[in-house]
Amino acid sequence: RAFSEYIIGSFTLVAEAITIKDPSLDAPTSILNQVGDQSTTGFRSSVFRDTRDNFQDPRVGSRSGVRLGFGSEVFGGSNNFYRINLDSLKYVPLPFWDFRAAFRSRFGIAKGYGGAATPLTELFFVGGINTLRGFRFGRAGPVTSSGTLQGSNKQIILNTELIFPVLADAHLNGVVFFDYGKGFAESEDLDFDLRSASGFEVRWISPFGPLRGAWGIN
Repeated sequence: RAFSEYIIGSFTLVAEAITIKDPSLDAPTSILNQVGDQSTTGFRSSVFRDTRDNFQDPRVGSRSGVRLGFGSEVFGGSNNFYRINLDSLKYVPLPFWDFRAAFRSRFGIAKGYGGAATPLTELFFVGGINTLRGFRFGRAGPVTSSGTLQGSNKQIILNTELIFPVLADAHLNGVVFFDYGKGFAESEDLDFDLRSASGFEVRWISPFGPLRGAWGIN
């Protein structure tokens, strides 16, 4: 809901039944220990301040806020955890041909408490069009020796974009991007030895909704 012109928030009660089965042969202990049935009861919430001039194709403004998740056996489930995700995005207009720059930073951490492991469903998967372009989904985070995704309980993501019109009347934009970040396994400490990728993206606000396609190298 909207609390004011620029402040929006949400609060959702959560009750989930989860079954984990058929792990890969080289799955780490953190995954093998969670095979079977489990449940999450708790809440997810968010608060954001959004001053962008246009929701789908902004030229100026910012959006910053926090997303929280919490689960506890006190509410009847089996998972005890908290999850915090900070997210900040800013658009800066440039003085030529409707160019603009965008800067986004994200930091997240998920952690079990009371001796509980971080649930697999609450882990971060860094890599892909919504996090680090130029990587396949989850591949900028920990993987097993055979390449199976493990998920990470910490993430750092930094995105820088130069956005420019290709066909302004058709709402078709081009984007040159540089992404920097990483997903960290629970056994890893946070550091700034991050993965990087750069490339080109096309964005079209079509009659059917926003469409995106990106190509990047790392």
